[in-house]
Amino acid sequence: MTAPHRPPGHLPSTRDRLLLAFADLASYGIEAHPALGTDPDTTRMHLRDAILAQYPQATGSYIFWTTPDDHAFDHNGELRHPLTLHHSGAEVARATHASLAQVGLRATAAEPPATLSIPPHPNQACTSPDSKGSARAIPPQT
Repeated sequence: MTAPHRPPGHLPSTRDRLLLAFADLASYGIEAHPALGTDPDTTRMHLRDAILAQYPQATGSYIFWTTPDDHAFDHNGELRHPLTLHHSGAEVARATHASLAQVGLRATAAEPPATLSIPPHPNQACTSPDSKGSARAIPPQT
């Protein structure tokens, strides 16, 4: 598969920017995986077990989206639908918000707990956790 043509000066796709954010999270020891597994609960369990088997003293921090959710991206890597990210807890949510902001993306807290949602339109208002892990509103960028 060839990469889509983008004019000079055009921002990387949402998928590319999300992968950069995931690389940033991985540099801090958070297991960050695109398109992993089909069932979030089963994937959480397997990922946590794999982390702890390799690193018994680890906190087991992770974030991922599922393989079926990978279809939220169009052929250019732009979101057509909200993308759900599954994470291990408030500390990962805070780190994810920071990493996403660095690449011009935002996420909202979602249901069920320990999930974030990236909207298809990145200028949409979102929430970010405060120091206690509770959500607080962030206005959209203009």
